[in-house]
Amino acid sequence: MQNISALFSKNPAPAPKGNPANKKIIKKCTLFGNRPAGRGIYLTIFAYRFINPIIINTMTTANMKLALLLAGLLPLTLPAQKTYSYNGTPVDFSDNRVKVTPIGSLQPEAVTGFQGMALYEDWLISLEHSGVATVYSLKGEKMQRKGALKLGSYSMSNHCNSANFGYAKARQEDKLPLLYVSRTNTARTADGLDRIAYVERLDPVAMKSELVQRIYLNTSPQTITGNSTWAIDKENGLLVCLTNTVRNKGVGNRHWMLTFRLPEYRGPQDSLVILTQADALENYCLEDYYNKPFSPIMQGLNVKDGLLFIPVGVGTPKEPSILYVWNMGTHRMQNEINLQEAIPSELEDSDYRNGSIYLQTQNMGILRLDFLK
Repeated sequence: MQNISALFSKNPAPAPKGNPANKKIIKKCTLFGNRPAGRGIYLTIFAYRFINPIIINTMTTANMKLALLLAGLLPLTLPAQKTYSYNGTPVDFSDNRVKVTPIGSLQPEAVTGFQGMALYEDWLISLEHSGVATVYSLKGEKMQRKGALKLGSYSMSNHCNSANFGYAKARQEDKLPLLYVSRTNTARTADGLDRIAYVERLDPVAMKSELVQRIYLNTSPQTITGNSTWAIDKENGLLVCLTNTVRNKGVGNRHWMLTFRLPEYRGPQDSLVILTQADALENYCLEDYYNKPFSPIMQGLNVKDGLLFIPVGVGTPKEPSILYVWNMGTHRMQNEINLQEAIPSELEDSDYRNGSIYLQTQNMGILRLDFLK
C-alpha cells in the first residue's frame, strides 16, 4: 500500500503524448461554500427512435450557437497557474440537433441490471451489477456478442456504476488498456474501504479479468455519506471523482468534484492507492457554480476533451432521461440535453467513439448520439 503523494513524488504517471505534463493547480476547496452560478444551455433536439423521427420540446437561448462554438471549438486557455489544459479535437456541438440511433440489444449474462459501459476501438464492454462483463464486437457498427466473464472485483457489493478505459496497458501485448470500474457503494469492504475505483486487466479473447489495483478516496475530515463515481480524462491523464455529499436526492446533497492525476500502475507494489483531498488538483462542488435545480439519480460518467458527460434519470416523467454536459475548464453546465421523449429508459453510462456519444440504457440497448451539422 502506498500513499498517493509518495507514488507521485517517486514515479509520476506520464501524461499521454501530445499533452502537457500534469502539475498541481490551486485547489478551490469550496465543499460547503457558495459561488456565482453558471448559465445552462439547452439544445433543440431532433431525435430518431427506431427510425421514426420525434420532435422534442425545445429551450434555446439567442446566443446558443455562438456560445457552443466558443466553448466547443476553440482551445481552452486556463489561468496561468493551471499548468494542464484540455486539448484535442472538441466534441462538435456546432448545431442544435442530435440524432439517436439504435446500435444493438444487450444480452445479459447475470440478469442483475446493466450498469457501466466502456468502448475501445471495436470492443464494447457492458457491465452488470456485481461485476459480470459481457464482451461485444462493434465492427461495422454491428454488435456481436463474444462472451462473458467475471471481473476480478466481482462481488454483490460492486455496483459497477461506471466504466472507463484508461490510456495505459498493463502489458504492451494486451489488447485493451486498463479498465476503471466504479464500485459506487458506501458499504465498506472487509478491509474498511468504500469509495473505490477498481482497476481491471481484462482480456476480451481469453474471457478473463484480473483486479490489479484499487484506488480509494479517503474523504476525512469531511463527513460524506453519499456514494462516488469515477471517470478517466485520457487526454490529460486525470482521474475524476464525482461524489454525492449525502446521497442521491438526499436533503442538502451537493455534487462534489475532485480531480487527480491518474495513478500509474507498474506492478503489484501499486495494488492499493489512497487518495486524499490534499492530493486533488481541483476540489469544488458543482453547486458552487450552478444554482439550477440539480438532484438527479447519478449514473455513469465519461470525459472527452474537457467535457464531463453525466447521464441521469430512469426514463420516467418524474425522473427523466437527461444528458448533462459539464465543462471542466470553465466550471459551467454547458448543455442539458433532455432525451426523455427519444429515450424513455434509464440511462446507465456513456462513452465516446468516432465522433459520437454512445449510451448504455437499461431496456433499450446501446444507442448512438450524433450531433448534426
